[in-house]
Amino acid sequence: AETAALQLLLNAVETHLLNRPTGSGLVFLSSSAGGVYGNCRDHIITEHSECRPISPYGANKQRQEELLNAWADDHPQVICRIGRISNLYGTGQNLSKPQGLMSHISKCLIWQRPIHIYVPLDTIRDYVHVDDCARQIVCCLGDWMAASKPTSGGRVKIFAAEQPTSVAEIVGAFTRLASRRRPRVICAPSALGLQQPRRLLFRSIVAPCVKALPETTLQVGLNQLHHHQITLYNQGRLAPPQAKA
Repeated sequence: AETAALQLLLNAVETHLLNRPTGSGLVFLSSSAGGVYGNCRDHIITEHSECRPISPYGANKQRQEELLNAWADDHPQVICRIGRISNLYGTGQNLSKPQGLMSHISKCLIWQRPIHIYVPLDTIRDYVHVDDCARQIVCCLGDWMAASKPTSGGRVKIFAAEQPTSVAEIVGAFTRLASRRRPRVICAPSALGLQQPRRLLFRSIVAPCVKALPETTLQVGLNQLHHHQITLYNQGRLAPPQAKA
């Protein structure tokens, strides 16, 4: 449905451009680094790495990128860019969904429920704070609008913290954060776990200007997230955790 909606949007923009032949603008597609690269064999993944989706979600993200790339080739007056984003975390997530490892662990601590994790604890991901990622994107959008031409990396840029973090490290960070409520972790294999690679390490080689932007440390980011959810809980707005994470 999401892919079909993107096609509908691009068709609408195309119709709009017919009435403005000299018009231009920028289309930015938010994609998933973990979904698109999925089963990539590179030790460190860059924009030049091969896309190898491992799940239907990743395959659809790749299809969306292909749709935009094909559309961009036919509309050179419009700047089109794709942001492959690593694992986002922070406040503002849709907490009604059983996703987001950080939010799930925080919920379980607050509600004093066991934490069910369906991937090995040594699974490595790149967790980027939502505010850091937003600053990176805004910085790049300004540069892209000014340059108006693809960089040497093409239309794609990876947005990530570029810091490998294991699931065990996340659990340990929450243990330090909530000393009175030690996490009770239940780690069990799942069919969903088969669609999750064991390690994903990212390094962007496109638009390096974002390296100078301030970054949120993992412990600070988790502290903000946990205290935000405690506030929601105290207001009666934090639903109990669902089973899957």
